[in-house]
Amino acid sequence: MSEAPIIAVWQLDGGIYANVMPLEALSKCTSKGKRWLPEGSELIHLGGTYTLEKEGRKRDIQVTINSIKPRPIGGKGNKIAKLEDVVIK
Repeated sequence: MSEAPIIAVWQLDGGIYANVMPLEALSKCTSKGKRWLPEGSELIHLGGTYTLEKEGRKRDIQVTINSIKPRPIGGKGNKIAKLEDVVIK
């Protein structure tokens, strides 16, 4: 498998969040039992570059390993959009 970091995008509490993480983070959890995908969230994308389509004439969001800051595993991640502003396919 590639050693390049992966992008995870998920929906939680009316928002769309993303995080960049190393591949080995998928099998780890924090000392308090938190995993890379926050509890109660719904996974939208796991892999490389992702384009989040926005409603109407709003500009789409390109999520790459360089466009978001890596956050600690077990947190919410980077909020990239409100759920009402995007089209989830």
